Amino acid sequence: MDRSQEKGNRKPHQVTVVDCHRAEITGVLHVENFDRETAVLWTDYGVLTISGRDLHIQQLELPEGRFAVEGQISGLVWSDQGGPRGKGKSFWARLVQ
Repeated sequence: MDRSQEKGNRKPHQVTVVDCHRAEITGVLHVENFDRETAVLWTDYGVLTISGRDLHIQQLELPEGRFAVEGQISGLVWSDQGGPRGKGKSFWARLVQ
């Protein structure tokens, strides 16, 4: 299967980080968890975890798939688990793999 077939009907996904103090993400399906140090977002491309300090949500428009966070951003990590349309494993089961 080539990449175009693999993508199927996924929503467009884009991540923009500005000066490690703001991240804007499109293609967000669901916010699993959010606190001042971590944001866990589900996208069609997998689970995106944003880590940092003093994080706060600047924009959340799930019908449009938009999410923006500000604070001291220290990391972005993807887990290719397919998000909420994924393989049926719980968040914790995916986390300890």
